[in-house]
Amino acid sequence: MSENIIEVRNLTYTYSQNNQPTLKNLNLDIIKESWTSILGHNGSGKSTLVRLLTGLKEPDSNSQAQIKINGIAASEEKWFDIRNDLGIVFQNPDNQFVGATVEDDIAFGLENRNIDPDEIEKRIKEVLDFVNMSEFRKMEPSKLSGGQKQRVAIAGILAIRPKVIILDEATSMLDPQGRNQIHQVIQEIKAKYQVTVISVTHDIEEATKADDICVLSDGQLVKQGTPKEVLIDENWLTEMGLMLPFAKQLAVELRQHAIDVPRDILDESELVEYFWKLNSKM
Repeated sequence: MSENIIEVRNLTYTYSQNNQPTLKNLNLDIIKESWTSILGHNGSGKSTLVRLLTGLKEPDSNSQAQIKINGIAASEEKWFDIRNDLGIVFQNPDNQFVGATVEDDIAFGLENRNIDPDEIEKRIKEVLDFVNMSEFRKMEPSKLSGGQKQRVAIAGILAIRPKVIILDEATSMLDPQGRNQIHQVIQEIKAKYQVTVISVTHDIEEATKADDICVLSDGQLVKQGTPKEVLIDENWLTEMGLMLPFAKQLAVELRQHAIDVPRDILDESELVEYFWKLNSKM
C-alpha cells in the first residue's frame, strides 16, 4: 500500500476581501515519492493551496482543517520543522535568487543551515552536475536564459535535501524547449533523490507526464488519479476549462474521420505507436 507524505483534511481558506472561500473543505492525499500534478484553471485555488502547504497562509480559524506533511501535523510551532522538508520553485526564478553568482546562490541556503564548508562545495558540484549547469557556476543568474534559471533554482532546492519539492507554475514562463528540459529534470530527480514532486500548473501537457493528477475547480478537488484515468474524457476536460493534450486533440479529430484511435492516448509517442501497430496489420 502506498504511503502518503502529505494529507490534507477539511481545508478551507477565505481571503479577507472575499465573501466566498477560495478553498472549500478540501481533502487531498499526496503519495510519497510520486510526481503529482495539481491541475486547474485560473482561480481554481492551486496557488492558495501551495501557500497553505508551505505555511505562508493559515486555514480559516473556524474550520476543522488538518495538514500533515511527512508525518508532522502542521501547527505554528511545527512549521519550522516542516519547512526543513520542503523546497519550492516559483514561477519567476528571479524572485528567489539572492547570490551574486550561481554557486553563491546555491550556497546561501546551505550556509543558513550551518552546513560544513566542505559539504557545501560537494553539494554545489553534485547538484550543478545533475542539472547540467556546472559550466555556469561562476555566472550571474541574471545572465542566464529562463530555462537555465529554473534549473539553477531547482539545483538550489536539491542541495538542501528536501523530502518534497513544489514547483509553482515553474514552467509557465518558459518556451517549449525549456519546459521539456525541466520535465526531464523532474523525472531524473525522482529517480535519483527519491523525493516527492508536486507541480502546480494549468499546462495539460505537463500533467500528462506526472504519476498522479489532482484537478481543482472552484476550490474543491473534483478528480484525482493517474493521467489516463483523469484525462480520458475530453468533454469533461472542456467543461473544466482545460485544454486537451495535443495528441488527444488529434485523436479526437481522427475519430471524427472514422479512424478508431483509443481514447486513452495522451502523448505523441503513444499515437505513433498506435499507427505503427495499425500499419503492421495492413
